[in-house]
Amino acid sequence: MYECNDEVMSVLPLDKVLEMPSCDDGGRPVIGVMDWKKSDPHFYAVVESIRRHGFTKGIRVDPRSGWVMDGHHRIAAALELGLAYIPVEEGYWAEYDVDFFLKYASGEFKSE
Repeated sequence: MYECNDEVMSVLPLDKVLEMPSCDDGGRPVIGVMDWKKSDPHFYAVVESIRRHGFTKGIRVDPRSGWVMDGHHRIAAALELGLAYIPVEEGYWAEYDVDFFLKYASGEFKSE
């Protein structure tokens, strides 16, 4: 468990999170977007914030699909910092339309 802004969150091993499917890359493993996230101009600000203050919020994983829906920069920062675990927010999934992501990743959804 991890306490973050007076909220207790579950934690997951970082090596397991890196294997989870990513909404940022059509369902491919999260590890596949780490170089892309590390090249983002604000990546080192995220690293420094976590180094100084810890996590202010966890990553978001959809419990139905197991997809990482939010927190890819935080995952990349945890990897950069050599952390073994990362906090996960619970009960936040309603904001995301997981069915859309699943259809998009499978090629079922086509944008006009």
